[in-house]
Amino acid sequence: MHYVYSTFSNLDIVSKSTRWAEYNVANPHVPDKPLQFLTYLTLFKPEMRFCAGGTVAAAPVEKLPLAALYMELEKGRYLQFTVIGNYSQLPEACKTVLKLVKERGIITRGGWYIEHYVNRHLSTPENELTTHILVPIP
Repeated sequence: MHYVYSTFSNLDIVSKSTRWAEYNVANPHVPDKPLQFLTYLTLFKPEMRFCAGGTVAAAPVEKLPLAALYMELEKGRYLQFTVIGNYSQLPEACKTVLKLVKERGIITRGGWYIEHYVNRHLSTPENELTTHILVPIP
């Protein structure tokens, strides 16, 4: 999966929301050619490293906008948790998932955890927003 993103390191929802807003203004396009995101994802690791971005059909061939980076996401299996409702719930939901993984001794493969935003906040009622929290497992 091809992923174009910007990085940040803070679980605080205000900082995360601000970073997404900056990303959406600065990075959804390259000169004369918009990036067509297929899905929107936030990647995170338990040590609180984050990437905000989206998947694209192929690796970018042109220069990316300022602050945008590219990586190919590792394929593999994921344990899925679902959150329905306002995105403000996500920091606590992610903390809960990390706690469950630790308490239940779930073995992970060390890749990125993923917040997959199933529907778009611009066209979906807040109480119907669906996010999958994906835990990388062997």
